[in-house]
Amino acid sequence: MPTYSWKSDTDTGWYHSGSDGQVYYMINGGQEIVLDASNFNISQNFIAGTNNSFDLGGVGNAWRNIYASTSLIVPAGTAAAPSIKIADTGTGFGIFAPVAGYSVGITTAGVQRFKCDVGDCTTSADLYVSGNANPNNNNTKDLGLTSNSWRNIYASGTLSLGGAATVASLTSSGRVQSSDLLFGSTGNMLLSSESISAASTTISGAFS
Repeated sequence: MPTYSWKSDTDTGWYHSGSDGQVYYMINGGQEIVLDASNFNISQNFIAGTNNSFDLGGVGNAWRNIYASTSLIVPAGTAAAPSIKIADTGTGFGIFAPVAGYSVGITTAGVQRFKCDVGDCTTSADLYVSGNANPNNNNTKDLGLTSNSWRNIYASGTLSLGGAATVASLTSSGRVQSSDLLFGSTGNMLLSSESISAASTTISGAFS
């Protein structure tokens, strides 16, 4: 039973367990709140009194870390007002949902730069990766579209193609190889069962 309780509710109130620096609050005979020099522990939901009216922390008194075992649920937001804002970056920097429930987007300066939905990811800004960029399944994903093609593709190693090659203009200082098409470093071009169509193809070596 609590040491300090209400006259009409004797199993609700404060008590001290004997441990140094710890105070407990009991509700209906159950320990619900524990206070000590470092922590505030609560055994129930912590809910705001009214919807969309109060903050957890502030600009000058932010919480250090926030841990959640399941979900962080936020509204969809917009490019100008993202639902998850990156601190100290100005207005319109963060993460939001361009189509609520179906996509996630990254915005900078209030402009959507990157979006991933159920089937595709699109970007309107430079994208840098520090590792390999691989499709999740073999021979099922494309780089670009017929209506939205990449302008230039740069590779320092080998470009390997498993099917037909269709190019408007191809320049190589090394070797470009597919299972049926080979440009040798000497300028030779070898072609077997697959087809190649090119609006402009210049060959300085032998062709067979």
